[in-house]
Amino acid sequence: MVRYELKEKILDVDGFTIAYTEIGPEDGHLVFCVHGLLSTGRDFDFLGRALAKRGYRCIAMDLPGRGKSGRFNHYMQYVPPNYLPYCLAVLEHEAPGQEFCWLGVSLGGILGMMLHKALGGGESLGQKLLDSVTAPIGALIPRGFFMPRRAAVSAGAPVPLFTQFRKSIEDIEEKSGKVDNEDCSIFDMANLPKISAKMTRLILIDIGAEIPAHGLNIVAKVAQAPNIFDSFEEAVAAIKRRCVAWGITSDSVWEHIIMHNVIKRDDGSYMMHYDKGIGMVQPEESETLPLWHLWDEIKQPVFLVRGGKSRLLPEVVAERMRERYSGERFSEIVYEACGHIPNVMEESHVNALVTWIEASQK
Repeated sequence: MVRYELKEKILDVDGFTIAYTEIGPEDGHLVFCVHGLLSTGRDFDFLGRALAKRGYRCIAMDLPGRGKSGRFNHYMQYVPPNYLPYCLAVLEHEAPGQEFCWLGVSLGGILGMMLHKALGGGESLGQKLLDSVTAPIGALIPRGFFMPRRAAVSAGAPVPLFTQFRKSIEDIEEKSGKVDNEDCSIFDMANLPKISAKMTRLILIDIGAEIPAHGLNIVAKVAQAPNIFDSFEEAVAAIKRRCVAWGITSDSVWEHIIMHNVIKRDDGSYMMHYDKGIGMVQPEESETLPLWHLWDEIKQPVFLVRGGKSRLLPEVVAERMRERYSGERFSEIVYEACGHIPNVMEESHVNALVTWIEASQK
């Protein structure tokens, strides 16, 4: 049996660094993994190795502001639409013209639902993405979404999120200090490059078509918690509190999480491997976030992984998703002992994902 090693890679996207890992044969069917709000792509190391043994290729990226990827210049940029171009850039760089399975944990799942239409083949990517990123997602950006003044919107297109929910630059500057247009600009979403990769399957880890307000409030509090600590022991205790609902039982999994999420700073203190600005953009109070306009159009086979104690994906929402699903194949697994999120590292969890991926390809 061929043994595949995990490769750490860097992609320069218009001067911005995106870090990601790759494992498996170059001609293997691709599983593209995107992590949750405060995690990194290293959450998928165990899954990647298991998939590589079965002939799959696995790529897992660090979203901007996390792990070894670059940091945005302003916290207002840490909102879902700003992550999409980087996901697309990695896909087009590594898998042009290829079919792939998107596996998204929490935030990564939201991005997958936003992109499913754009990566389904056919129409112009830019137009389809604008169609997908519409008003309801604005609840994720209660403090506004900064885009440069020059960002263009195609005539006749639905009002996209970055226009409808942005605050004026003057308002942002009043609260946060001077903002440089050039430093904060990222992409003109109306004119994204053409992407040839095609999403054929979708795995959602503890995220669904409706996110309760109280669940979003809990996530916001976690994101706003301190991420710098005087000692290594304090940092470890903090990450174990954060991940207490993940259902982790193996010492090796805890060691892996700590290794890739707790880093030592030059002054001797320790910090979590993400930009504290991610927490600054989270609202103190949220409203229930409906994503049914995205869910109702998903036709790809879907695997929904849910924590039985999850406050972000309650059973009633999962049942409604099943009822409204109009695609080829809907499967679900519930980890009763887990909350948000069921981890993707324990052997039993990895095996369940691999089993579905293999079965859905037949």
